[in-house]
Amino acid sequence: MCRVYKTIGCLNTIQRELVTNNIDEFNSINELIDFQKNFHITEQSIISHHSKQIQDEKLYLENEISELSNLIDNKINELKNELRKNLNDFNQEIEDLSNPNSKIIATIKNYWGNLIIHIKFWYIQFKLPVTIYIFKHSSKKLISKKNQRLDYISRDFEDAVNKSSSTDLQKLELKKKL
Repeated sequence: MCRVYKTIGCLNTIQRELVTNNIDEFNSINELIDFQKNFHITEQSIISHHSKQIQDEKLYLENEISELSNLIDNKINELKNELRKNLNDFNQEIEDLSNPNSKIIATIKNYWGNLIIHIKFWYIQFKLPVTIYIFKHSSKKLISKKNQRLDYISRDFEDAVNKSSSTDLQKLELKKKL
């Protein structure tokens, strides 16, 4: 038996080739041979890992879409209830307004108070429906994006797995070629 203290010839060439391609996980020829033998197993494990990730994403999207739909409905109901409450409060304020007095300052003060209450009333009638519309629009946009992704995963599951695992498989193929 003999001992080799420095790498020689083709071993040195192999090592240099691996280093130039940023592959530094192999420390011996046995590791290279094992990699070649287990290439298909490693390839299948990468694909199955990404397949599992896509399935998990699909389940997550399904749950998130249903939760978002419920959340949106609840939020819209809250906004509508807030609108009704504010409108009822302003209606009560309008009913509680005092009758105009014969004094000019009191009359001006009453008219000014009436004007402010009516402006607030109209503002609330305008603001909350617009807020509800904006909330619905942005929420539908979010749900639409998630539905598109879910539809893509459901329709083209294999394509989604292939796209997800492509970079890992390309790295693996590069190692195999070297």
